[in-house]
Amino acid sequence: VGLFSYSSATSSATSSSPAASLDAELTDDFAGVKTAIAGLSADGCTNIAAALCVARREATSSNANPGAVPVIVLLSDGIANTRVDHSTCEEISGSGCASTTDGKNDARRQADEIAKAGIVLYTISLGKTTDAVKAVPFMKEIANLTGGKHFSAPTTADLEAIFIEISQKIPAVLVE
Repeated sequence: VGLFSYSSATSSATSSSPAASLDAELTDDFAGVKTAIAGLSADGCTNIAAALCVARREATSSNANPGAVPVIVLLSDGIANTRVDHSTCEEISGSGCASTTDGKNDARRQADEIAKAGIVLYTISLGKTTDAVKAVPFMKEIANLTGGKHFSAPTTADLEAIFIEISQKIPAVLVE
């Protein structure tokens, strides 16, 4: 299990900033990951492409267990409204929060890279705002690009059942 988060757009139009961060490397320390989750907070824009870029890099890094089935779970409102530099996983300077079409295209490109790496992406749309509901087709699309599945969670109370279902879809790898 690893934890990735994405941040809001930079306030400067002339500099780039990390658009996503690796908050917990791949590990079997679930308590450590839970602690990292507890320290997260929402802060504005949604750079889905950057989160997928950082997650793909970690899932294909030396931290990955070569015997494990690689899976990424994206939990988001699904509003891909910032851009990413695909080589650095950093936000493109000045892309702001209004670049929905480009943000979606960047996320699609990252989903293609995830699929090429043999990783399955599961997406979870969280929320029931109008924008979150409108983003569901996009979240389904990027999951489908990798052979994954999309789930809708109108409230956080729906998440436990969804994570249980995802865990049941991940094939077990038996070793001697």
